[in-house]
Amino acid sequence: MKILYTIDALKRGGKERQLIELLKGLKYNKNLEIELVLMNRDIHYNDIFNLNVKINYLIRSKKKDVKSFFKLYKICKEFKPDIIHSWDSMTATYALPIAKLFKIIIINGSIRNATPLKLFSFPWFNSKLTFPFYDCIISNSLAGLKIYNISKRNGYCINNGFDFERVSNLKSVKETRKSLGICYENVIGMVASFTPKKDWSTFIESAKIILSARNNVKFIVIGNGPLFESKTKLIDKKIINNVIILSDYDPVEEIINVFDIGVLTTDTDYHKEGISNSIMEYMALGNPVIATDNGG
Repeated sequence: MKILYTIDALKRGGKERQLIELLKGLKYNKNLEIELVLMNRDIHYNDIFNLNVKINYLIRSKKKDVKSFFKLYKICKEFKPDIIHSWDSMTATYALPIAKLFKIIIINGSIRNATPLKLFSFPWFNSKLTFPFYDCIISNSLAGLKIYNISKRNGYCINNGFDFERVSNLKSVKETRKSLGICYENVIGMVASFTPKKDWSTFIESAKIILSARNNVKFIVIGNGPLFESKTKLIDKKIINNVIILSDYDPVEEIINVFDIGVLTTDTDYHKEGISNSIMEYMALGNPVIATDNGG
């Protein structure tokens, strides 16, 4: 069987992590031939280069590039996949007419959240116009299927999974704490992107309140994104000595391992979670979790 996976990029993120974990599992199946389509060369998960998966790059010259459609057409014509599994709405939309033309089974795996659709918005129109034509629609939460009103006929919930090999050979907590300059303090941390979806303002305000009452706590901020500078500027001089800011750290599990509490605050005006990878990482390392009650 031949499977073609399509995704915009392999930058740091939930769906990107899950695709890599899936490919790691499938590499043991000798009856599968797999290729990957990326529309961006931004690759954070370098594990992909160890999986013997051919990567096809469809680099767009502009946001809506018709040439990408014909490039994908050529890839499908040559590779002749039995299944196309798309991991975001853009590549799924590109792939849909090609799949129908070549009679390829097409899976839309783009539902990774449970954010209500705004009436007449592009996602609303796109789901109404295209979702009936996919052979299968996968969400990582039941809440996501409900929001998109996906029927049981072609809708499936496959929750995110976790590979415990990721936490099997970490540095000791003592060693990591020493490298971060953490002595006796308790540690509260949050791993999330700096986008409107994540409520960093609440996390930082909470840190200010706690540190006004006690100073034996370290707050760790891990993430990157377009709002990184504006949000980290909210960390004022009064608390800066008790806050560690990491725009990137690999492996992130080593930092999470020093947390006493893992936090995920979500801005529900913009986003409702599906199944959060951050929460699974906190739990896998035995941390209690404080999270916004929303979505999946």
